[in-house]
Amino acid sequence: YDVSANIAYQYPAYIQQQHSLFLVPKLGFSYHKQHLKIVDGKQTIPFEAGIANLDSSYEATWYGPWLGLSSEYSHSDKYQFQLGVEYHYAFYDASATWNLRNDFAQPESFTHEARGYGWIYNASADYKIQSNLSLGIELIYEDWLADKNGKERIYFSSGNEAALKFNEAERTSFTANLKLNYEF
Repeated sequence: YDVSANIAYQYPAYIQQQHSLFLVPKLGFSYHKQHLKIVDGKQTIPFEAGIANLDSSYEATWYGPWLGLSSEYSHSDKYQFQLGVEYHYAFYDASATWNLRNDFAQPESFTHEARGYGWIYNASADYKIQSNLSLGIELIYEDWLADKNGKERIYFSSGNEAALKFNEAERTSFTANLKLNYEF
């Protein structure tokens, strides 16, 4: 899931009869949680076979402040188009359970901690069907990387721990939404 809150100022860049263009600088904070389940794996070396009893998990959290800018163009209160970009400063935390490794502790086998950044790009178009009802489409592309000051901590079933340098974590996504908006 993703949660984001921001404050923004809608600056009127151009207003003329049926056309209006606003620039909207934004300042916000976001929180993004991923829960990945690893099952039904396949071994390929030295031969291909299923991995019995694979039931591992990885939970990752990206959170932090962000800055953004969007532009909103309206034509005759019937059409609205929006383009936006956000830069996120990210704190990254993760925890994993590797259930098939008897030498790793269960349920927490290792943790990750790092800093990084994320870029979010979005575009949308809306068409007002009635005064309070509109139909639209929204496209969102996200690109995240955590690789700065990273630490990995491995927990062994013996009770020992090992601290390693964390390499990196990447996350990219593309979302397409069909929107139906009703204004009260």
